[in-house]
Amino acid sequence: MVCAEPAPCAAGEARVQHNGGSVAVHFTSPAATVSMSNPTNTTDYGWQSEALTDEAAYRFAVHVVTAAHPGGIETSNTDYVKAVPNSDVPDRPEITVTLV
Repeated sequence: MVCAEPAPCAAGEARVQHNGGSVAVHFTSPAATVSMSNPTNTTDYGWQSEALTDEAAYRFAVHVVTAAHPGGIETSNTDYVKAVPNSDVPDRPEITVTLV
């Protein structure tokens, strides 16, 4: 991200991109945007995706931007995390308790 000096960039929103289960991450159109409102300290943000296809391999990436979509100065990293949804869940959780 390139910003005018001496002022630092302000984080207006985060753009969440993913590949929809295909090969490449779609950086041109975000799957979602998360408003960040220019935080002045460390803040946690959350986002929940739409329903994903079971066993499909997804790649997710986040770009931080100075203004709301489609404007703003956007980071250009290509880092991503991979997720493979699995809807199989056990009938009941296995719980182990040790009494001392």
